[in-house]
Amino acid sequence: MPVAVKVPVPVHAARSLNVFTNSEWSTDGPWSTEQYARYLDHVDDWASQWGTSHDVVERQLFRLGYQMQND
Repeated sequence: MPVAVKVPVPVHAARSLNVFTNSEWSTDGPWSTEQYARYLDHVDDWASQWGTSHDVVERQLFRLGYQMQND
């Protein structure tokens, strides 16, 4: 049986996800295992669509979220 794990929220990425997925990703955390898996699914989809790697997508999510916080 899988064990539920809580994952610290990547706050800057959550802000970007709210914009790009038109949903409410919590910036208060932690995220559940299921929430983190959904986040990784989004990253995987975008990496495939854009022909790039997962780490590039995550860096951009963090960069954009940071910019939104500081604008």
